Amino acid sequence: MLVISTVVLFSGMILQYFFWTKDWWHPETMTGTILGPEDFLGLFGIGGISSVIYGTIFSKGLSFYKHQPNISIRNIALLAFIFIALHSIAYYIFGLSSWMSWTIATTITTLFIYSLRSDLIFNSLVSGVLMVLIGIAGYQLLNFFQPGFIYSWFKLENLSGFIIIGVPIEDVAWFMTFGMFIGPIYEFLTEARSKPIN
Repeated sequence: MLVISTVVLFSGMILQYFFWTKDWWHPETMTGTILGPEDFLGLFGIGGISSVIYGTIFSKGLSFYKHQPNISIRNIALLAFIFIALHSIAYYIFGLSSWMSWTIATTITTLFIYSLRSDLIFNSLVSGVLMVLIGIAGYQLLNFFQPGFIYSWFKLENLSGFIIIGVPIEDVAWFMTFGMFIGPIYEFLTEARSKPIN
């Protein structure tokens, strides 16, 4: 949980600062800056939650090769290359929005994970659905404390404008793709296998 939270924190800050706040949304922060304390807490938290939610709900532990985590440098390099290449090509070459670039990059990278580890598909899909539910609940809570935040924070003119249960459809898709990608990523990177907790 801590490993994935840290990775999501730093990669998310880059995506937030250089992409998402350009054409997707620009939330108010306590400090009035592009990145605020809320971003650090949010990214760290959502990364950790998505990485363990499947195992927590279904009481799954991990079985490691040689009985200890062993991060595969090859797998890290493959995922990083695929994601960065796809996101960059979509955003810089084809001029797609940061949301569309994210969606393309995460979807294809997740499919790549499936191609090598079909045992992680169920984990991935369940993590995606659960993150959507958590995201919707979080937006409802935020809207309770700050009504109408969607209309002041989101650049709806760049989005579809379709809002479902108080959440822009783009963010519903973001939570789904995020959960699908991050949910099984630790198992993929460490080449671990799920096992029931006795």
